[in-house]
Amino acid sequence: MSLWRFIDYVTEDHRCPIIEWYGTQDDEVQAEFDILVKELSETDDWDEPKPQKRKYKLLTGRHAGLCELKFRVNGRKFRLIGILSRENREFVFLGGCEKRRMSTLPLGAFDAAFRLNELFEQERGATREHV
Repeated sequence: MSLWRFIDYVTEDHRCPIIEWYGTQDDEVQAEFDILVKELSETDDWDEPKPQKRKYKLLTGRHAGLCELKFRVNGRKFRLIGILSRENREFVFLGGCEKRRMSTLPLGAFDAAFRLNELFEQERGATREHV
């Protein structure tokens, strides 16, 4: 039974950034993504006692308002960027990336997600259930 809903943001030109990113990942990364989403959808409380063990992080600074879901594959760090709504128990996917030392792949993934968040808040584009 799902306790949380995961939602894809779809742009006005019918692009779905999380699905586009997912499609560029290898099978192992896709599998870990799917496991994380399933696990979190069935978890009542995402908060671990130690913040560093949590599978999410609320962003601050210039990306305040966004949240990242975190997972690793073979030592590589991946981030799913979106909007966390605790009161509605929803997470809206705005994009994904591999986090490297001082950058992301694709480059500027957090800035791109922040721009999509602005469009989402203006009710531009659409959403659909993530499957």
